[in-house]
Amino acid sequence: MTNQIETTKYTPEKSKQVALAKLDLIHKWIEFRRLAKNKMQADYDFVKLHNTSNSYLFEILSLPYLLNDKRC
Repeated sequence: MTNQIETTKYTPEKSKQVALAKLDLIHKWIEFRRLAKNKMQADYDFVKLHNTSNSYLFEILSLPYLLNDKRC
């Protein structure tokens, strides 16, 4: 018989919020792009709108946090 130690992996709440915010952002981008005729212009407009908005996604995906995230 072997003894196995169970480990519980803990994901910090901030990481969960960032992951959900990124998912929301992707879904909003897909919807925005789907409704546009010119996809490249839609991409440009979406980024411009996102960067100038004060949405809850922008608050969660704040720049200082992203600068510390090596995967971004």
